[in-house]
Amino acid sequence: MALAFGIGSPVVGWLCSVCDPLKCILIALIISPIAIFMLGPSVLLGIPDKIPIIIIGLALQGFTGAGVLVPAIPIMIGAGIDKVKA
Repeated sequence: MALAFGIGSPVVGWLCSVCDPLKCILIALIISPIAIFMLGPSVLLGIPDKIPIIIIGLALQGFTGAGVLVPAIPIMIGAGIDKVKA
């Protein structure tokens, strides 16, 4: 998960410079539940308890973590600067 976060952070940073950062956050938040469903066996969804599926789920969760945090940090810094100026 940490490796996927480290690899995904520069990719998401580049993607946020190309498109709207809020869209990046939205897409990551939509994909995140899919990754969480892959982490455990699900009888309801038919997801087996296999190691490769769990690894893919963890990697996907790392990428979605980067997809939420990387665009959110500049937004939070901007909000803090605006509050100090006011």
